[in-house]
Amino acid sequence: MKGNNKQLVLKLQFDNDPEAFSELYDRFAEPIYRFIYFKVGSRVDAQDLTSEVFLKAWAAIREKKEGVLNFRAFLYRIARNLVVDFYRAKRQNTSIEAIDPDAIMVSANIDRIANNQELSVVLKAVRSLKDEYRELIIFRFMDQMSYKEIGQILNKSQVTVRVTMHRAVKTLKRHLGATEEPKNSSPQQS
Repeated sequence: MKGNNKQLVLKLQFDNDPEAFSELYDRFAEPIYRFIYFKVGSRVDAQDLTSEVFLKAWAAIREKKEGVLNFRAFLYRIARNLVVDFYRAKRQNTSIEAIDPDAIMVSANIDRIANNQELSVVLKAVRSLKDEYRELIIFRFMDQMSYKEIGQILNKSQVTVRVTMHRAVKTLKRHLGATEEPKNSSPQQS
């Protein structure tokens, strides 16, 4: 079954079509898993939470509790809330340093990084960012979300997301040791 996300959500909501849900799951399971894994650092916990995201989405749509305009943003909101609940329940902070870089290699953007040494440098820089910046970097560059989608997930305006993203990228560049292009200076005349 093919269709856009909105059509599939409507089929699920009004026709109780499990094939529509299966198609949505196939489209979004990997990025949701990656997002959660990057937050919790455990494959088992990420798999469990990813399953729970889709169960909650299925229930909310079928019970017609939510009118879903953007299914992707809807899933990420559920995922963010579940991660928060996960940490509240565990009362434990898992260090992001424990994350296996190979698990993140599923991202098409990360696959372009030439070798593991470069990946380690990038991950170290991303790890050094505060949570808000790290999350924005993941949404924008790993999951290729628009500012509008990120705003929907975070319940912030697109302008706020853009400004914060600018700060996040600037901070990431600083952590990566990137400097601005040197200005062309003409020889001094005496």
